[in-house]
Amino acid sequence: MYVDLNKDYTINSDPACLEDMKVIAQSLSRLFTTKIGSVPFNRGYGSNLWNLLFESATFTLNEITMLIYQDVLQWEPRITLNPSDVTLEKLDVHSYSINVTFRVPRVNNAVGNFTQKISE
Repeated sequence: MYVDLNKDYTINSDPACLEDMKVIAQSLSRLFTTKIGSVPFNRGYGSNLWNLLFESATFTLNEITMLIYQDVLQWEPRITLNPSDVTLEKLDVHSYSINVTFRVPRVNNAVGNFTQKISE
């Protein structure tokens, strides 16, 4: 079982800890919202996602999707996935939606789905 503190915990929420699939979803959210170089003792952690989506016109959605897949493989070893399990959809000029379908071998190969909107 995986356990982590709930980053959205408030005095009214119950409980302060997350388990298993919710922990992994929170980890993916943290990965996609952390810019590379911003973590003091782990400068390689994070994703260039925001820069690629909003500051670079040289990458296609397919190339960015593959970079997302590689980031997940590198930083979330608890899950397994294939390149086709990661999708990126342009919602409008200023926002995208990431969808990751994953399996967790240590939790009876449970299937999870993570979706996050990234906005400029």
